[in-house]
Amino acid sequence: MSDDADSRLKPDYDRAEDQAKIDQDEIDQDRGAQSSAPQVDTDQVIEDRPAGYPYINLAWIINNLRQNLPPDDPTPAELVKVFRLFVDYHIRLNDWNDLHNQLSDILFNYGQFSREVERLSDSNEDPEPRAIGIHWHPVAQRVTALLDWASVPRSIFPAEPFARLQDRMIGPAWAVELCKSSDRLESLTRPADIPRLFLQPREPFASRSQYVDINELYDAGSEFYDVAERWMYLVDRHVHKITKELLNLSRLLLSTLVNDRWTA
Repeated sequence: MSDDADSRLKPDYDRAEDQAKIDQDEIDQDRGAQSSAPQVDTDQVIEDRPAGYPYINLAWIINNLRQNLPPDDPTPAELVKVFRLFVDYHIRLNDWNDLHNQLSDILFNYGQFSREVERLSDSNEDPEPRAIGIHWHPVAQRVTALLDWASVPRSIFPAEPFARLQDRMIGPAWAVELCKSSDRLESLTRPADIPRLFLQPREPFASRSQYVDINELYDAGSEFYDVAERWMYLVDRHVHKITKELLNLSRLLLSTLVNDRWTA
């Protein structure tokens, strides 16, 4: 390399060296500030923090905002709005996800009941309400649990939770439809007009009335499955929609806040 080239490059070396010193000073200052930050309960932080995520000292961030901003600065209030928006999204996502999981559990257990109905249909057996009820019971338990969950106000249906009134049902459409189709199947597994005797194992002299019509049972089961499957699909769409909106909001916030100086 010639002397002229070396003389032209030397100022760049000097500037780079100076910038490196400045960067190191800032790093040292940041470390010193963090070491003097308020201490928090480490056990609580570890318990609350999702696995695989780095620790973020929120107490230090909030204290710095309070100490370095004027009392009338709107930044903290705007930051609270952002946090509340994220909390709102996560609450709705959690509720849709809970509904998705419970419908999935219902459909899984219904599969076992459906296979028994198919077996009875293929074998031309006369199904007894008691025997059918044994296979229906796990599904009914999960339907009851879901309707209990729907009877409490949630972020996805805050206006009117599910309830049985004297003359009708109220609440979200999925809960009402699922309850009606479940009641129809329940009536076939424990018909109200069949005496207690007919709920016992079949006797040789028993009349045909103590058995369930397999065609009616099949139709009621198909209706129940269609309702649960359709709402499962719609709930899936809501989960994907909320997830996408939350991701877009996170990206928008990050792109607004991050500049060349802050980029990791």
